[in-house]
Amino acid sequence: MSSWWSLFASDFSAFGQTERQRIEDLTGCIPLLLTPFLGKRDKSLESLEPRIWEEDVLASVVTTAFNFGVGKSQDPLFKSTYVPLMRACLTHSYTSGYVTMLDHRYFYVEDNYGRYTCGLARQGIVAFLRMHAEEGVFLGSEWYLALIAFKNNPSVIGFTVEQMVISRIASRGLCWDDNNHIPPTKMTTFYENIIAFSKDMPSAYYVPLKFNLKAVDAIYVEVDERQNTATIVAIQITVAKRHRDSPADFFAQWEQWTNSLKDFTITPVFLWIVEGTRGRADVEEKLRELRTGQVTLWPKHVTHWVSIDQVDKELADTLARIRAEG
Repeated sequence: MSSWWSLFASDFSAFGQTERQRIEDLTGCIPLLLTPFLGKRDKSLESLEPRIWEEDVLASVVTTAFNFGVGKSQDPLFKSTYVPLMRACLTHSYTSGYVTMLDHRYFYVEDNYGRYTCGLARQGIVAFLRMHAEEGVFLGSEWYLALIAFKNNPSVIGFTVEQMVISRIASRGLCWDDNNHIPPTKMTTFYENIIAFSKDMPSAYYVPLKFNLKAVDAIYVEVDERQNTATIVAIQITVAKRHRDSPADFFAQWEQWTNSLKDFTITPVFLWIVEGTRGRADVEEKLRELRTGQVTLWPKHVTHWVSIDQVDKELADTLARIRAEG
């Protein structure tokens, strides 16, 4: 792969090391999947996202992997064989499953260990498992081992931590101080850019499935119809040293997110789940004057930084081990 970067160096002069790793992970270094990045001179990956991942040759990988899983969901061996087989491929762990059930375009078994060809296929099957498999699919011990196996791949580590944390919070809830907690409750997945929050569910975690379009990783919504109030907790999980401005991205669509609750008094919270850091900040409402009138850039809200060890101590210990090993 280093020779490829050298050959097309002029096309990627603005890409940093982390961006290159993300491209390598998602494309699997497959030449066909790398072609959309050619000719993007002096552009960073951040400036190309999310549109670059909507290129047909890239988006089709996610779609076909997802649709293959949908087809297998009707198979009598779906729960007992297909789901464990896909977990093995995603975590590069041991499997004795029926390899004939695999989508061999993107998944395979090598020396009895599952593998996948590219991160785009991984994202497709993760979306499928979130929608069709049991909620505990990302809670097994193999995910901790996968972190160690992928310790030199920041992109895979970030993806794995995200899935584990979402599942852990939904199954156990999260309490980060005496006055702040979110309970365990059901998950609702969605493929759209925006979803209408239900007033019929007292509480739920809404999990976006489009990896390239989401502003946050999950949204906890609690509705009290009797009091006509709602609490919305936007959750962003990251172990990266640098992350895009997720609060700005999320609150830029605040009116769309809250359209179904526009008659409710809403308490917004932004929750960062990170390594090590803990804290809180009260953020005042920010407005912008336009010719057409005044718009809200973000509402008054509280931002919390919660450490991963408050969510999952074993996960935090595993990450600390990875960092120590360099």
